[in-house]
Amino acid sequence: MTAFIYILICLGCIVIQTTLFPLLAWVSGYYDLLIPFVVYLGLFRPLKEGLPVVLCLGIAMDTLSGGAFGIYSTTYLWLYGVIAWMIGFLHFKNTLLLPFIVVVGVLLENLVFLVAVKLGNPDATLPLGLGRTVMVQLLWALFTGPILVLVIRGVHSSWIKWISAKIAEAEG
Repeated sequence: MTAFIYILICLGCIVIQTTLFPLLAWVSGYYDLLIPFVVYLGLFRPLKEGLPVVLCLGIAMDTLSGGAFGIYSTTYLWLYGVIAWMIGFLHFKNTLLLPFIVVVGVLLENLVFLVAVKLGNPDATLPLGLGRTVMVQLLWALFTGPILVLVIRGVHSSWIKWISAKIAEAEG
């Protein structure tokens, strides 16, 4: 049943960022909404649950994006791996660190995209305004990323409680 809520969250984020955000002029330069979801999985879910979800999510985004296959999978797996590795010796569940973790995720995604472009065409020039776009994404991530992670955590927790209550009701 957890897979169902993950699918709903992922589809919701994908639909919002591909259909709603382009219609809103003031939301230009927004970062990938699935980064906070990957951060949530890395911080609050066990490896055996999070890793398959991150892999499926990356493959789904790779097929939907129309870009170079593997770019989202690479980004999400690296981000998840770094969080899972760091959580072993640092106290990352502290909500004060959430903004910085999401910002690092946005930076990592932009870095992976940039490296992919340069590897594909070493003579490619950087687009004008790239620095501004990345800065806007980082600011959005700094302020909205932790909120999204905590909302995802709350939705998942509420879902688990609701399912547990329905199962107990059916048994009792």
